[in-house]
Amino acid sequence: MTTTDNAATIARLSAELDAIAAAAWDGYSHHRKAPRTRKAGPGYADPDYYLAVDWLNAKAAIFAVEGVFERLGFRLPVQGLKHSDAAVVPLPIRKTCGFFRGSIEDL
Repeated sequence: MTTTDNAATIARLSAELDAIAAAAWDGYSHHRKAPRTRKAGPGYADPDYYLAVDWLNAKAAIFAVEGVFERLGFRLPVQGLKHSDAAVVPLPIRKTCGFFRGSIEDL
């Protein structure tokens, strides 16, 4: 595809691209940064609070890996980052901390 072809394609789709950009900016500027959400559910301080599906999937993956390491006798240190008044985001501690054997109290 040549530069001329690219310019023609962009010109032809300009209105659609502008509409997509406007919708994305509207969601961002009105604090709707996560397009897919669902209620947090049981185990959360506010089970009716809507959390991003991507975040919930990431949390489930971290907990799954944590379970594997615990079965091997290791711990996966996880820190919480306060994201809002209703949500704390779990993040694995940097790899430089490494894995350790022991309990949470040993931290």
